[in-house]
Amino acid sequence: MSNKFDNRADKLGEYWDLLNKNRQLVGSKRRGEAFGQNEWHLLANATIFNFDQEVLIQQRSFNKIGRPGEWEAETGGSVLAGEDSILAIKREVKEEIGLDLPFAASDFVASFKKWPTFDDWYVIKADIQIEQIIIQKSELEQAKFVSLNEALPYFPSDHLAYVTQIGNNLFGGEHA
Repeated sequence: MSNKFDNRADKLGEYWDLLNKNRQLVGSKRRGEAFGQNEWHLLANATIFNFDQEVLIQQRSFNKIGRPGEWEAETGGSVLAGEDSILAIKREVKEEIGLDLPFAASDFVASFKKWPTFDDWYVIKADIQIEQIIIQKSELEQAKFVSLNEALPYFPSDHLAYVTQIGNNLFGGEHA
């Protein structure tokens, strides 16, 4: 099934807030314009767990500008001008996989800084099955749920220190 967002991937004309190294707003920039040494922008990404203790992994479209065809354990992308990361992650998840998930500030895990981006990472547990996912074909080739151990190779290396702790918090002990 297709959705109304299928033609939105890699829009070079969209505007992003331009930030300094302290994450303060200093202007705006169109996607596709080069970043200066002291210019940054914000990303929002989410790892989605289902109630079966599985992680959603996605294969990026082969037509994407960055990392075409790669598998990853996150859904998300660039924060548009005027958005904060929580609004952006809700929008990105709706666009890319067709789900309205109730992201809250408590789902925020960490922000990773690697020039030219700040990458706000959220983790959510939701009662969803793969049949509910409607992929945006311009963004993704396919998506599937896998065990946390199977998903580990698809996490960015700077996330790995958090992953086991998150799994335990979501599915074990008092946080289950």
